[in-house]
Amino acid sequence: MPAARPLVIALGLALATTLVAGGADAAQKKRSSSSAKPATSSACIDYYASVNKAWMDANPADPASGETSALGQLNALARQQQIDLLNAAMQSPQTSNQKLLGDFWASGLDETSVEANGANPIAPLLKRIDGIRRDRDIAPAIAALHQVGIPVAFDFAAGIDLADPNRHIGYFTQGGLGLHDPAFYTRTDADARALMARYGDYVRKILTLTGSKPDQLEADAGAVLDIETRIAKASRPQQATQDPRSNYALVPVAGLKKQYPHLQLVDFLAAQGVKDDSVSLANTQLFTQLDTLVDTLTPEAWKAYLRYRVGAAMAPYLSRAWRDVDFDFRGNVLRGETAPPSRQQAVLDAINQAAGPILASEYVARYLPLATRALASVIAQSKG
Repeated sequence: MPAARPLVIALGLALATTLVAGGADAAQKKRSSSSAKPATSSACIDYYASVNKAWMDANPADPASGETSALGQLNALARQQQIDLLNAAMQSPQTSNQKLLGDFWASGLDETSVEANGANPIAPLLKRIDGIRRDRDIAPAIAALHQVGIPVAFDFAAGIDLADPNRHIGYFTQGGLGLHDPAFYTRTDADARALMARYGDYVRKILTLTGSKPDQLEADAGAVLDIETRIAKASRPQQATQDPRSNYALVPVAGLKKQYPHLQLVDFLAAQGVKDDSVSLANTQLFTQLDTLVDTLTPEAWKAYLRYRVGAAMAPYLSRAWRDVDFDFRGNVLRGETAPPSRQQAVLDAINQAAGPILASEYVARYLPLATRALASVIAQSKG
């Protein structure tokens, strides 16, 4: 019997060791189970990607832009539909409006002719400006440029009368600048000064293309920048013009002749075909300044400014020398673009700007049947 005790002891120790080890494993498993984090739904990590996964899988990003959207696809579809419409109007027009659009489209796409024409398309406008001899010739020249869609010195357009939504009136508003924000002309920080230096180079290049001689170039550029700076100082801050009510002040047309005798605004309105007895003119400070500038600055200074404004407005549509100058500053510096638009896109943009209502009318007739228009009207009038 005593000989069996070592065996019994060994078995007891082995059993105890097993029980202890088993208890430790169970405790470890219990601790692991209690500390494990619950599984997190992918929707909680990236809700946008989770909700839109099916659509994004079916609509991969455009390699060129790195993005895609439903609105972008609609824009691309509308653009292609406009191109198809214009191609049809060019090849077999059925109405006078289609003939007009087709001719516009064909002439714009004919880049060989565009290059051969150079600055010829704006020669009549430059000749009109060169005909300025006296102070009283300046205002009619301003009116003539507004007639052909080149706003100079200020902006003028039709808009809904805020006091009577049932009618439209003419609005005199600030404009006449080459840079969109008047503050750039007076800011003294490094970024603004650098931009103004680049802008000055652009002004010189446009003036050279419009006929400024080398020995007159600096004087002409100085005149342009001086006039624009004076206009900018009399203009309201950009933020202040965002509210339509700040641009609204109904005034009688009859009083404009006495208040701004040198601008000849009554004659200006007649040249634009406006026959109303009242218009909106909110920034009297600007128009008083412009009236003074017409009276006090030399005709030569105004001629330089008006030539520049014509050249800058028309540069995107003329020969490559003009387009390159325009893109280098307005496309690359101001808009951050790395390449100019294709010729087709540039002509389409020009048509939308110059003949937008005509193109829109043709577009609606071709791509929006009555049933679709009725449904759109119901959606627009729905209160949700």
